[in-house]
Amino acid sequence: MDPKSLFSLNDHLEMLSRHGDPLEVLERTVDFECFQAWLIEGWAMAMAAKAVVSRSIPPPCSRS
Repeated sequence: MDPKSLFSLNDHLEMLSRHGDPLEVLERTVDFECFQAWLIEGWAMAMAAKAVVSRSIPPPCSRS
């Protein structure tokens, strides 16, 4: 994949599709829409936990 080419990503994805992209096969096999609510809930919980941890760490002391 030549990073200088405007169409390099598109060409790369087309090549993957021609050779049987495993993610495309998985998408046809598994209905990911049924997991969407769980994923959103898990993401929200992770963001809330991250916010709690960042608030519990005291800011560094400034020395004058």
